[in-house]
This record gives sequence, C-alpha cells and structure tokens, in this order.
Amino acid sequence: MSAEETNIPDNDMPHKLSESEIREHFEGDFEIQKIKNSIFSGTLELELKALFVVLKKK
Repeated sequence: MSAEETNIPDNDMPHKLSESEIREHFEGDFEIQKIKNSIFSGTLELELKALFVVLKKK
C-alpha cells in the first residue's frame, strides 16, 4: 500500500486481502488460475492498487 493509500478512510470496505490470504481462503474450493497486480483509476486523484484474481470452481 502506498503512502497515499494510507490516507484513504478505512471503513472496512472493500476487504483488503494479500495474495497469501487469497490462497489460504480460496484454494480449498477453487483452482487459482491467476493473481495479478492491478490498478483501478476512478474519480480520486490517486490510482488504487488491487489484486485481480481468476478462480475456477474445483
């Protein structure tokens, strides 16, 4: 998380998961096909970082 992102109010949404947390929570029921770093641009001046995940049901 960048220094700019730490200034965004944390209202518990959206849920922030690391790559290891994604694997821990989803590998039992899903095949993780891809985890990719992503950037979402919107109405804020800064671009928000996220993980883009592709899952396939086992």
